[in-house]
Amino acid sequence: MPDKECLEVELKLRLLNMEDRDSIFTAPGIVGLNAPEPVMELMHSTYFDSAGGALQKAGLAYRLRSEGGRWIATVKGGGSSGGGLHERQEWNVPIASDRPSIEYFEGTPVGPLLQEALDGSQLEAILETVFERRKAVLTTFDGSRIEVAVDIGKIIAGQSEETIGEVELELKEGNPAAVLTLGADLAAWIPLAVEPRSKYYRGLCLAGVTAKAEIEPAVDMSANAAKGMCQLCINQIHRILNEQGEFCSRPTGVGEIHKLRLELRRLGAMLSLAQPMAAAADYSAWQEVLSSWSQDFARLRELELANDLWGKSIQGVELVPPPWLGLFLEKEREKLAQEAVDSLRTGALTATLLRLWAWLLEDPFPQADEVHLREFAAVRFFEWIDKLWNMDKEIEVNDREKLSAIRLQSKSLRYLFEVLPFEDASTKLLKLRLKRLQKQLEVLRNSEKGQQFFKEWMSMHGSRIVCRDVGFVSGWLERDARKARNSVEKVWKSYRRAMKRWRANAQRKPVG
Repeated sequence: MPDKECLEVELKLRLLNMEDRDSIFTAPGIVGLNAPEPVMELMHSTYFDSAGGALQKAGLAYRLRSEGGRWIATVKGGGSSGGGLHERQEWNVPIASDRPSIEYFEGTPVGPLLQEALDGSQLEAILETVFERRKAVLTTFDGSRIEVAVDIGKIIAGQSEETIGEVELELKEGNPAAVLTLGADLAAWIPLAVEPRSKYYRGLCLAGVTAKAEIEPAVDMSANAAKGMCQLCINQIHRILNEQGEFCSRPTGVGEIHKLRLELRRLGAMLSLAQPMAAAADYSAWQEVLSSWSQDFARLRELELANDLWGKSIQGVELVPPPWLGLFLEKEREKLAQEAVDSLRTGALTATLLRLWAWLLEDPFPQADEVHLREFAAVRFFEWIDKLWNMDKEIEVNDREKLSAIRLQSKSLRYLFEVLPFEDASTKLLKLRLKRLQKQLEVLRNSEKGQQFFKEWMSMHGSRIVCRDVGFVSGWLERDARKARNSVEKVWKSYRRAMKRWRANAQRKPVG
């Protein structure tokens, strides 16, 4: 195993506006740390592999780079990458020429790995990066030393090119949380997004190579509960950051904003699971922040849902004169989608998530020193399921408040089932019944929310055709709601039987 001294910890951020490249070193988060004047270097790197991609398959990357008139051979491998924070092993060797060779790494821990992976195959150039780097090393308030680098240039793979516009924060010494905090300070001042992909990975994709996905840190269910919950939450932050990027690249894509809101809610559910270990003030503050971001996208989600319901209601139906409602909905949805993209491109959500990530690295759950994650999660699950179990034996379809409480509690359970590896038979059955219950409850909720939305829409756009269209979709929604009301009691009883079985199993042994 490589020495810990070789571990590289680096946060990559993407410039959302290339004209901001000169603003990084004048941002308050940098100036406040008395950073020295940045130095400029021209960087030219060539990455090598065998014709069959032996190193890539082994999780290794071989690079030759020209830096300040000298050549450096580098091998990177192992570690993990998630949400833009890259932790991987790195070995650097000064060399005399631009000739690639694994001989440079003889006597290092990675030498045998290179020999085994290549097995006599020759190294060939597969891609290049050419960029200008401005960098400075600064010391944060906690004493950590971080190299701040702004890279502007391009990746070249054959005849294809891709622009590089990145800010890299590399930990030279100290606390990884300091890197995230500095990244949050920058993103709050300059529009930045987390860049989860390394230049090498981007180059492989550009070259048309099926790149090996950069892995997300695994969660050990037998680990300490505090550390395990932190890693679960951090992994969820990675997913939110990825969904943020997906939405910004495809804002008009069906369901993209819904995916982002779901990931935010899943993170909220995980924090709720960890609540007994967290300080009350910190817990409440983060839940409020996450809820606020979810609410910011609520109107866009309402429009997306309304548009979907309208499309389903007129499927196979020809209306004369042609409907206008869908055109109005789509136009308004495009407007709100652009507003959401503009909000995200300020870097504000990126800054929020990086601060939360930094908080999670600072041991925020001190009250679970002797408890394993599996045991803690099983106890908390039992408490949540007990809460749902005690709500009511019979479900009243006209009790909107009770239906909403059941829907929200069961949804939180489902979020956690999706990320925790509980795979015993009673849990699988509970998840299946839970999915059926939620389907019916969502139909009832969508019908109610849809009716409210279309009634409001009709009052704002009260033409005869729009009123006709609203009447059409309202009737269709009422039909679906009637079907759901007729089946939800049966599904609830089935779900309670599954809960009973789960509770009995959980009392006999820890779940998982």
